[in-house]
Amino acid sequence: MLGLRIPEVAYFFSGFGESDRHPIEAFDIALRPSRIHEYNLTLYSSILPKDIAFASELPEIPRGSEIPVVLSRSEGVRGEFLVATLSRALDKSRGGVVVETHAKGESEDSLYSSGKRYTLEEFLEASKEIARNIMRERGLNIDKEGIVYSKGLVRKSYGVAVAGVAFIRFRYL
Repeated sequence: MLGLRIPEVAYFFSGFGESDRHPIEAFDIALRPSRIHEYNLTLYSSILPKDIAFASELPEIPRGSEIPVVLSRSEGVRGEFLVATLSRALDKSRGGVVVETHAKGESEDSLYSSGKRYTLEEFLEASKEIARNIMRERGLNIDKEGIVYSKGLVRKSYGVAVAGVAFIRFRYL
């Protein structure tokens, strides 16, 4: 089909993976719990159209299909605590945004992102506040908001935390 493609249904996912062999293997392991590792992921920016629906699970999609995603990814090595978040804010009549943030540190009580120190709870709240600010700057109301995140202490050589949204059904103009 030709024309503009607008996402109709989105699926939020998160995961944490580790490997002693390679960071890309840790990334693949992080995607496995949501089954999103079976697809070719293409990166989108962070705009949600109005009237988007959210699926609670990933439907059957042929392996190898291309799936557009907005992805937050935090990579680290043994001993680091990783967090990846995806915050969302939605104006039901005009659409919304998703905001990807990530942090790493020594523990849930000692995380660093953009040169600032946070606890996990502070970082999650700061991530949601970024989405709120973007909505306000665009003149959008916030009817619904939320966050999906992944966290973990890397115990193997490499670790990856991911949080994202996959756009799994579209309409065309």
